[in-house]
Amino acid sequence: GELRGRLRFQGVTITDAIEAGALAPFGRTSNRAVLAADAGQDLLLFSSRSLAQGIEGRQGLARALGRGRLDRRAFLQSVRRVMDLRADLAARPRGPLPAPR
Repeated sequence: GELRGRLRFQGVTITDAIEAGALAPFGRTSNRAVLAADAGQDLLLFSSRSLAQGIEGRQGLARALGRGRLDRRAFLQSVRRVMDLRADLAARPRGPLPAPR
């Protein structure tokens, strides 16, 4: 609420690694993903080398949406922000970055 409410941030928010050891008190990867989404995070990073953690996070999100634990409207707004970012990045010209001034 702080970023979007008080500061009026409209961009995409991105987590650090959801499976990080420091987050162990928040339960399994699936629960951490739900907590992050509920806190307003748009992109959740699962950076482990285990594909299973990303799958577990996705399944947790799907269950939470189906059970009404996550606000569907907020979730869809998050999806829209990510899709808009993807479209913006795809529309940019590709090539070398300009030299610093």
